[in-house]
Amino acid sequence: MNSNINKPVIVVMALLLIMVIAEVVVIVKYIKPFMDKVERPVEEWREKVDSLKTINDDITNEINKLDSIKNDEVNKIHNLNRDSTIKLFKELVSK
Repeated sequence: MNSNINKPVIVVMALLLIMVIAEVVVIVKYIKPFMDKVERPVEEWREKVDSLKTINDDITNEINKLDSIKNDEVNKIHNLNRDSTIKLFKELVSK
């Protein structure tokens, strides 16, 4: 009598397994083309971000160069004594 009850349970479980597998296949087939469409814009944005990073690095380097030049000039001014300050003032006025 137990074997008669087990046969329908096995059949129902097999049908459920087949349905789950079929659903997975349908979902994968639906998602795959969608994911292909999404991948292209992501790559394009990565390229744009990389180019912006390069530009940002270039600008940062330029700012660092200008900052070091400014610091050198500030140090020159701080190191001036009274006589050299007067000479610098006359030089600037004469220009």
